[in-house]
Amino acid sequence: MPMVMLSLLRGWHVKEFESMRVRHLWFACDEPATMRHIERVADIMSDFKDWQKRCYVLIGFDGETISEAEHRLNRVFELGYLPFAQLYQGEKKTPWTREWDALQRKWCRSAAYKSMPDTKQESA
Repeated sequence: MPMVMLSLLRGWHVKEFESMRVRHLWFACDEPATMRHIERVADIMSDFKDWQKRCYVLIGFDGETISEAEHRLNRVFELGYLPFAQLYQGEKKTPWTREWDALQRKWCRSAAYKSMPDTKQESA
């Protein structure tokens, strides 16, 4: 499963992926600053089906709130990726609240978040 570094991805890479018949591409959105790369890549990857574009989304890092994390997960989904939420764990195990656990559980199962009325995708 190819993991793609967003900041380096260019249009010619996409043509190579198409020629290789790649089944899934995995991206990562580890912090809010990565969103600009996710948005740019969504444009150049528009020929790939949504189910082919997967995105790990690290949540709860560096003081991120539940609301901020959910907004970022929704945005990644709206851009045509299938998000996979991962709760941040540093060297010491972080005791997450039920709300954080529920958010992570919802966003690590595409069938769960696709069926929710509060999530929508721009292109299906």
